[in-house]
Amino acid sequence: MTVPESPEPSLPKRSAGRHRYARPTKADSIAQKNAQQRYEEAQREHGFDLSRRQASQFPKPGSTRAEAAVGTSTENAKPGSGARLAAGAAVTPLGDGVMRTEPLPNLRPRDHQNAAARENDDSIPTGAPASIGIGRRTSLEEGSLARASVWTASGSIFPGFGLIPTRWRGLGIALMAIVILIVGAFAALLAFGDPTTLVFRYGTRRPIVIGALIAVAVGTLVWVATIFVTNQLHNVREKLRGPARNASRALAYTLALIVALPGVYTAHSLYATQALLGNSKVFAGSEAHKLAPGKDPWANRERVNIMLLGQDAGPDRTGTRPDTIMVASIDTKTGRTALFSIPRNLQYVRFPKGSAPAEEFPEGFTYFGKDQNLINAVWSWAEGVRPDLFPGDDNPGLTATTMAVEETLGLKVDYYAMVNLQGFADLVDAIGGVDIEVERDIPIGGGASKVEGYVKKGWQHLDGFHALWYARSRHGSNDFDRNCRQQRIVRTVAEEANVSSLALNIPKLIGATERNIETDIPRSQVEAFADLAQRIQKGGFKSYPINPSVTHSGNPDYPYIKKWVQASIDDSMAGYGEVPVSGKPGGKAGSGTGVGAGARNSAPQRIRIVLPLEPTTDGDSSDDDSTDSGETKNPTVNQDPLAPCMPGNEDPMG
Repeated sequence: MTVPESPEPSLPKRSAGRHRYARPTKADSIAQKNAQQRYEEAQREHGFDLSRRQASQFPKPGSTRAEAAVGTSTENAKPGSGARLAAGAAVTPLGDGVMRTEPLPNLRPRDHQNAAARENDDSIPTGAPASIGIGRRTSLEEGSLARASVWTASGSIFPGFGLIPTRWRGLGIALMAIVILIVGAFAALLAFGDPTTLVFRYGTRRPIVIGALIAVAVGTLVWVATIFVTNQLHNVREKLRGPARNASRALAYTLALIVALPGVYTAHSLYATQALLGNSKVFAGSEAHKLAPGKDPWANRERVNIMLLGQDAGPDRTGTRPDTIMVASIDTKTGRTALFSIPRNLQYVRFPKGSAPAEEFPEGFTYFGKDQNLINAVWSWAEGVRPDLFPGDDNPGLTATTMAVEETLGLKVDYYAMVNLQGFADLVDAIGGVDIEVERDIPIGGGASKVEGYVKKGWQHLDGFHALWYARSRHGSNDFDRNCRQQRIVRTVAEEANVSSLALNIPKLIGATERNIETDIPRSQVEAFADLAQRIQKGGFKSYPINPSVTHSGNPDYPYIKKWVQASIDDSMAGYGEVPVSGKPGGKAGSGTGVGAGARNSAPQRIRIVLPLEPTTDGDSSDDDSTDSGETKNPTVNQDPLAPCMPGNEDPMG
């Protein structure tokens, strides 16, 4: 009796893809294991030769399944067995002439015509299945770690390039096209436009900043994902295992980190920028000042006057006292700026006629008594003593101080910005510090506390702490010297700041701004002020501090101050030089800086040329003379106003 033939098992077909061989599946392994178990049972039952059985179980390359049959040869097979052998069945004698046929595992590899090449391949283990080793490499042979690493690295530099040799080629080409378009657009903007102008124009529009934030976040995620996908595909393609695969993955993680860090920083900077642009405390103004429609928002404004207040919150201070008071008068067409400083100890300030404070103090501010009626005390008086004079005003101290400044200088204040002096230190730290040549040792501390150190004379790189003490120190000097140093450090910061340094410190700069700066600039006008800031950078500053050469702070001549302010504005439009107030020779053209005596002696430099003022109607009168009829003398504009605090002048009293 013959056991009926069982059909040959049908194994799932697989596409080899781009591989040169087919890796055995789990079904292949199960079929081969079952066949081996049946052969071993037959050997134990009938005592067949083991070596012969093993040789037939793993047929040699090129042999037919009939030649590899187990248990008998074709000559001894019963009728009909040859057909079964030719069909690939294994014949096992069971005694008494009974033969059992079993299907062999379907181990025939694709492209088996080339299987004879296995005979001379020493890398294939003895007895390995016929499905292993066809092609350039065997399944037990690893590919090139270097090749996988090169493709991974190239894909991290040029997203999509590493996918070209894989089955994801279409995605790689699409990513490469997107990258080329983005890079080309940026190159065109840099080639045909000014990067600084682009930053000021588009970096102050909140919707554009939010859109850029989303684009950067998505782009970074796609880029990082592309690196990992590229690495995985090439690890499989090269059949990397063990340490080689771990090394390849470590490279992918490293490259992903290198790509992700700049993306995360850029996204964080954009997020901070859009938060600042939406901050109602920093930009808290209303639409009281209308700007011109069209390309130039300042077309209908000849000059803009911005009051700058520095609030010193030192341990010896009570209440709000703006110890730094400046006004920047800006020509909107050229950006040329006259920077006026008012000493904190200017007394008996007056208020605009018809205002409530003017009716309260018709002869000037005299509330606190002799030597205490300072301009910086007006804020605390209005806020703590007479807020009733400013009904409905949320900030009477600011309103009263603004009135006093307007009446002192004869200028209408359009906007204000108030900075906590600690915030000034944070701003200096945010831009990485400033380089300045210190004219003498400046004490750190003093007054109500002891001197704890000095800002040393000579070239120094000042961080925020030391820059603040350079600006605020009064020990061993006077308010005029302090005003001079304040103007110098403020202008030095403006000279040192540039788009690249600001871009590298955007989160710190914005954090310091949000914590310490308050303005009445409307959020809708931020873009216009960014354009104005760019004009100021090109036009430059010129300093005009009110010092003893202008008027005595204890008995000021306010009519003269107003004439002097107008003459100073005319002077600011007349001529500019090229030496920065930091003390560095050869500054930027058009910086509008004065040259101190020390600056002239420290290094060869180009000297500022200032055109003379227009002749006055009473040109024969002396600057020091005033008429008996009470007319104010002709104003004299100091052509070197920062000389007392420039290098080479060690006299703190000017």
